[in-house]
Amino acid sequence: MSKVTRIVKSIDLNQKKYNELSEQARLLGMLRKEVWQKFGSINGSGINFRELRNDWVKTRDFNPLPAKAWKETLRDVLDDISMYEEAAKVQVRDAIYKRTSDKAERKELLSKLKGEGWKKCPFLSRKMRQYKRHGKTKVENQIILETGVYSQFKGKDGNTWLKIPTFERGKKLSIPLNSNIDLKGCLRLILVDGEVEVHYTIERKKYKPCGSLSLGVDKGYTEAFADSEGNFHGRGLGNVLTSATEARNRRGKARNRLFQIAKKSPKKRKNLLRFNLGRKKLRQNLEHQKNLIRNIAFQAAHS
Repeated sequence: MSKVTRIVKSIDLNQKKYNELSEQARLLGMLRKEVWQKFGSINGSGINFRELRNDWVKTRDFNPLPAKAWKETLRDVLDDISMYEEAAKVQVRDAIYKRTSDKAERKELLSKLKGEGWKKCPFLSRKMRQYKRHGKTKVENQIILETGVYSQFKGKDGNTWLKIPTFERGKKLSIPLNSNIDLKGCLRLILVDGEVEVHYTIERKKYKPCGSLSLGVDKGYTEAFADSEGNFHGRGLGNVLTSATEARNRRGKARNRLFQIAKKSPKKRKNLLRFNLGRKKLRQNLEHQKNLIRNIAFQAAHS
């Protein structure tokens, strides 16, 4: 069964806690950049996480970071690099099929590409250099938590509080969440504008057929759905989409005018960037519109 990602957010998180989380994420971000710099090219292909981790445990000092925090970050980055390499191999496979129509030669090249044999093949190594450029990252707002590192408890309001390790050994930092969910598995914490987003995975639900009737459904703009019996579901969706689009267009034009003023006037630039061109309220507004549209669509789909 496949898995899907769900997100819960922090609520009323004080600034001191957020600053401590930001510092931890910043240090982990430096590690991310270092790993991408060292292993983000084709020369980093085939790196074994366990061997590298064991070597760094003996030779490196990552204080004041919690040990499991930097280890999980290392694993996460190497997984990203591996997926980046697999994406490059998809393009190389297409190049193999264009290069030759001989089945035996294709099979040999594909076999080398699947493992590490492509490094000794001039054609494959040339194509891998072409499609797997040296990657890099700017991510410095994420913390990875494996199972067993964090704990949780219920607050007076029934919502979950997440406890995670800090720089001080044995001391944990508590994060209030906006849900009563019982978190399981590996977690990804993303820090955005004073809030903490907790990303976790769950098993995708399976839905069994119910009844034997057939119903035709047509997706629309004015309404979310219209069925073959003449019923409309999700009325008002078009009005919400239109108003949201027009508001976003007006706001974008106004922000662009202010941005041009900031570029031309150094005296006004600092205040404009700080007070008028921030993204916190913009992101909150876009999130609100997204949830509103999603709510209408979900209600229509389950009506």
